[in-house]
Amino acid sequence: MIVERRKYTKTEWLAEGKRRFGTNFEDYKFVCPRCGRVNTGKEFREAGAEPNAMYCECIGRYDESKGCDWAAYGLFDICTVEVDGQPVFDFADTETRSVTILCPHCKESFVVAVTEGEKSTYCCPKCKAKI
Repeated sequence: MIVERRKYTKTEWLAEGKRRFGTNFEDYKFVCPRCGRVNTGKEFREAGAEPNAMYCECIGRYDESKGCDWAAYGLFDICTVEVDGQPVFDFADTETRSVTILCPHCKESFVVAVTEGEKSTYCCPKCKAKI
């Protein structure tokens, strides 16, 4: 199966990021195409990694308690966006962020995407408890 990609030049891509998130690059948000976690440059800096990695690596490469270890430059390319021919993670919605929840029943942690201002109930994927 061939996935159609959105293609940007670096200038177009940076302009789109600025339009969505403002001028602070660490505020940009990208979605890991494998696990769906929303990552920011600030999180990468706090994990001791280079913030530029946020658009091509999941935070799990630097913090095993979050996300996964996927990279855009790996053997299998599942990215739907490319910049000057290089695969990158897609921008996240401006209101969406990832949150890790620890189930109080089975102690399993899992990641959910949340939208600012919404109240939600989540179901633990392991024990099916509502949280």
